[in-house]
Amino acid sequence: MISGACNHVGGPLGRGTLEGDYVTCPWHQWRFHRATAKGEPGYEEDAVPAFAIKIENGHVFIDLNSGTARTHKKREPHPLARPSERAPGPVRVVSVSTTAMDSAYPRRSTSERLLEIRLKKRARC
Repeated sequence: MISGACNHVGGPLGRGTLEGDYVTCPWHQWRFHRATAKGEPGYEEDAVPAFAIKIENGHVFIDLNSGTARTHKKREPHPLARPSERAPGPVRVVSVSTTAMDSAYPRRSTSERLLEIRLKKRARC
């Protein structure tokens, strides 16, 4: 059994889908092997904790003490992770959604919602 929390941003991996041997996180589609808990090919250094299970008389027992380590593949920092510099002038609001959404993984973008609210407020001014 593997952890229910994704390595990326703690997404609900336990609510993901099983695609072949990989559990896919519904938030950003990171994938982890259902048995080994390692990331998909090319990302095996990413792993969520895995736990030993035992089935007795129709009951499933999870050995919480058997959890493997959560590991993260070393990645280059995202270009937007640079320090922000505030220049003189009016406040500028930019909305960028990084949520991967499609019909298989519908998820409302919070960035998109914030932009809608701001545009409505601006229209009233």
